[in-house]
Amino acid sequence: MQFGVNVRSVILMYREAVPLLREAAAEHRNALVINNASIGGKRPEPLISVYSAMKAGVVALTAAMNRELGPEGIKSTALCPGFVDTELTAWTRDTVPQEEMLSVDDVASAVDWLLSTSPNCVVPELELTRPGDRM
Repeated sequence: MQFGVNVRSVILMYREAVPLLREAAAEHRNALVINNASIGGKRPEPLISVYSAMKAGVVALTAAMNRELGPEGIKSTALCPGFVDTELTAWTRDTVPQEEMLSVDDVASAVDWLLSTSPNCVVPELELTRPGDRM
């Protein structure tokens, strides 16, 4: 089930959306896909090894799609946040206090910025981390 949500859904999205992305890119010289990856896909951590492997797959797929679709004006970014303060990260609050996690607004601001870049700017990956070495 995790694989279906974290990896297969991204693959299926490209398969189904490429015609629409091509139309948008032809009309606007620009189309952008932002894939929800994770810092865990860049720096795997204990207790989330399978999740990290799947998110590394999303990062790799994003890179491959940039190479495949980029010449047509379709850009892809792997958004790689660390722990974001949501219900999904409640399990880790013993080791990463809630007040030290990224906020949902941090992620939304990153998406806004990505959407504001010119057709000439490709951001293959965007890592959002907390100060220090931990996720």
